[in-house]
Amino acid sequence: MAEVNIYRAFKLGKEVFQSLLVNDNTFKMDWWLEKSGGVPRHIHYYLDKHFEVPQGPVSFLVDGKKLLKNTGETLIVPKGIKHGIKNESSNKINVRVIYAPEVDVIKMFKIIACLNEKNPGSSSNMIKYFYLYPRLGLKSFSEMPSKSVMSFMHGVLNFIGFFAGWKKLISDIRPRIN
Repeated sequence: MAEVNIYRAFKLGKEVFQSLLVNDNTFKMDWWLEKSGGVPRHIHYYLDKHFEVPQGPVSFLVDGKKLLKNTGETLIVPKGIKHGIKNESSNKINVRVIYAPEVDVIKMFKIIACLNEKNPGSSSNMIKYFYLYPRLGLKSFSEMPSKSVMSFMHGVLNFIGFFAGWKKLISDIRPRIN
């Protein structure tokens, strides 16, 4: 079975991800966001995030406060803090993200890289990841701020995954992420 290359840049919707450094303690990546690209408010329970802005500006919503970070600025979001990111400019922006400790981030990127091989650039790859990670025994990468919303989302994903035949992805992906 082919080794998963997490260093190859891949696209999801309006975003491109490029892994830069991977070790037992840290996962570092570049993240490019097109105009209006971003992620809604979410929480990481197992890792801290350090953002560097090589090309901004970037809009952050951190613990209910809107922050604008320009080129050359940084931001640290400790685990357990609600945050979201959005490109509100008219240009493509670049954010360098460092996750520490690493806590299954490598496996998340391997899963998405595997899914991206069959369906390049599809936003549905991230949806499939949220279906797959608990079935592969991984810690949650991120969650929505509301536990009830997360429970509902997982229920919907179970339903969709069952009828879409996503269960077969588990046996295809498991040997490639370990």
